[in-house]
Formats: sequence, C-alpha cells, structure tokens
Amino acid sequence: MNLPYRLPLLAAVTGFVLAQPAHAEPAAEVEMLDRGPDGEARVFEPDVVHIDPGETVYFKATDLGHDVEGLDSLRPDDAESFTGYRNAPLEVSFDAEGVHVYHCESHKEKGMVGVV
Repeated sequence: MNLPYRLPLLAAVTGFVLAQPAHAEPAAEVEMLDRGPDGEARVFEPDVVHIDPGETVYFKATDLGHDVEGLDSLRPDDAESFTGYRNAPLEVSFDAEGVHVYHCESHKEKGMVGVV
C-alpha cells in the first residue's frame, strides 16, 4: 500500500483519537499509608478531602496491604457504593452531594478511616 492510500486512514484515525474526551485529573489524591506524617499508624493521607459533586478522588496504594471501601451506612442515600482491591489504586467519582465515609477493610479495627 503506498502513501496516497494511507492518508485517508491516517486522517480518520487521527480524527478519532482527537475527538475522544480528555481524561480529567482527579480533584484529590489520597494515599494509603502504613504510617502518616505525624507517625500515626495505618492512615489515609489526607484523611479528609473536600470536592465538588461529580469530581473524582484517586486512592493511591502507596504502601502495600491496604484497600479502600465506602461504608454504605455512612454515605448519602443516592450515592453509589465502591470497593477497591488490596494493594491496588482506585479512582472514585462522587456524584452525590454529601459526606462519604470510607475505610480500609483490612485495618478498620485500627481506625483507618477517611471522609470525602
């Protein structure tokens, strides 16, 4: 196949790629840590983040052995539940306005809790 026949295909592919929506950066990043900056064990850092409805929080598995799970009993009625995997990052969009409480399922007894 020579170049003149490839140009329309190249133009179509380029147009498709450029037409895709850009991936929005998360409004906040929360790290899952074995030890916080003040020396406290098993924490989310920061443990409280403020965002607008529809924005995304990126939960970063900085230290191994942690996960993140929304507490269904402590979220707005119209909010979706979420659960991440141990040792894996998770992006969550919070569309419902209100307070969303989450914890590390592996360390909930140790008080590893956060709030959006």
